Amino acid sequence: MKLYLPFFLVLISFCSCHTKNDESFTYEICNVCKFDEENLSNEVACQDTTFGDGDLYYFKVKLHSSIDQDLVLKINSVIVKSFKIWVVSDHQLLDKMQYGWEHKNIPKGITYSLGETIPIKANQEISVYCEIYDELWPVNQSVKVYPLQQFQEIYQLERSVKIICRSLIFLTILIGLLCVVVLKQRVFVVYVICAVLYVAYPETEYGSLVDYISLGIAPYNKYFLLIISNAYHYFALELYSYILFQRSNYLGTYGLILKKSVLPLIAIHLLFMVFGESQFVINLQQHLVDFAVLMVLLSDIGIMRLLYLGIKEKRRVVYYALGIFMITAMTVFVFSVLPNAHVVEKREVNRYIFHIIITFDMIAYLSLLFYQTYLVYKEKMALEKLQFEINQKYSSALIEGQEEERIQIRTKLEEEVNQKLDHIQQSENINNPSILSSISKTISKVRTISHYLVSPDFENETFYDVIEDLCHQKKYNLAKVHLSIPSVEMDMDLLIKNQIYRIIQALLDLSIEDNQKQTIHLSLLMEDHKINIYFENDLPLQLSNSKALQQLKNRVYTINGIIEINASELGTYIGIERIRI
Repeated sequence: MKLYLPFFLVLISFCSCHTKNDESFTYEICNVCKFDEENLSNEVACQDTTFGDGDLYYFKVKLHSSIDQDLVLKINSVIVKSFKIWVVSDHQLLDKMQYGWEHKNIPKGITYSLGETIPIKANQEISVYCEIYDELWPVNQSVKVYPLQQFQEIYQLERSVKIICRSLIFLTILIGLLCVVVLKQRVFVVYVICAVLYVAYPETEYGSLVDYISLGIAPYNKYFLLIISNAYHYFALELYSYILFQRSNYLGTYGLILKKSVLPLIAIHLLFMVFGESQFVINLQQHLVDFAVLMVLLSDIGIMRLLYLGIKEKRRVVYYALGIFMITAMTVFVFSVLPNAHVVEKREVNRYIFHIIITFDMIAYLSLLFYQTYLVYKEKMALEKLQFEINQKYSSALIEGQEEERIQIRTKLEEEVNQKLDHIQQSENINNPSILSSISKTISKVRTISHYLVSPDFENETFYDVIEDLCHQKKYNLAKVHLSIPSVEMDMDLLIKNQIYRIIQALLDLSIEDNQKQTIHLSLLMEDHKINIYFENDLPLQLSNSKALQQLKNRVYTINGIIEINASELGTYIGIERIRI
């Protein structure tokens, strides 16, 4: 947690920036009942009134100053249908202002809030009456009063914080785009989308679209907010899945349902935007907000589920991700949920604290992605090194096996062919029947050895037929072989087919070393792209100092298989497993 301590110190410092009270003036904000705008005075009493969605929202700001000065009424947002302001002093209407898209008046530069200057004299009391209407959308209005100089300082501070934070965010987005181009990983695409949506939410809430594009967008501003919020939370869920598990969806059906819900939800919002003037649509706005909140909640539950699974599976970066999530959640709860629920006062820090937390999140996410990418790269290099070592062992085993086979072939030639050729050469009468018989046997033996050396024709015969032909060879006529091999042609490399063929050949050669009638059960099982070979013989084979057994082991080790041998009075069992195809 030491990593997050400086961040909390920054929050505390920002929270304490504007708590100083100015003794030159006082102001009070309270709700009031509906008033007659033609007969306004300072005496309209405050009421303990609760306004619901779709109601006209009325409140009053009462000002008193001990000196002559300019006070600024700082309005958080005027992106509503109608916002009317009346400035009254001693039953006299000093000023009247109307904002909102219904009045076609949303000033430029509202992304830093709206400030209305109100001149006030010493010992003068001024009442500012406000009326807000935003159809059935929830009204979230914050109003503060500052001296002109303090307002300018707050404005410049927020502007500076925003510029710095946005510059850092755009830098992370640029880095993310470069990673998309260079590393070609989808996770960085998800990161860039998250960063853009994350920045777009507060910008849209404070009126950037209206400010930079057109006043005509104002009625649809809250729909854009809902779309951005739902899209961001889904992509944030996918980002956490990538960070923790290197997969786009680790929650199975739950994550798939959320994914399938994003586009229909956006389409519903777009339909509401098209038919937004319909009374039927207006009446459904609250349900749309509730459904959007539900989708956000489900996405956050999905993130918490991912964090739980990450802790359970002891993922390496899970506690860093948990720290980021907790800091973000606490910040949103303290600086958004509680103030909007009127549990605590909404301060100026609440506006630009989100610029800071967004920047913190995006930098932290990018750092985790780089760290995760580094770990994956490190694992990849370790696997490549291991693969290189395996290839070296494979080559060594292959060469050793070939040398063993050459020695075995040489021994057969010496013992079975050369001796007979010497006998034939020393014979005086080559037409002698015994010599002719010896020549015929020698030719047959040479053919047998050459046939042993030649690989079978896998291209024109099925694997099952090749093994069946092998078992029916004359030299194995003492063994009754029962085959259990998949009749479907197995999709495997030709080299692996040949090695499996040689392994089965070595198993049969091992059996005929014991010159007795025997029953053999030979089966091949394929699962998870691996082949297992099981050999059972009803005779207890003599395996000590067996050349065929050594040849068999070399074959198995060549293709990184595992061999298990069990011989007893009941027979001989040999299991060869984990042959990758």
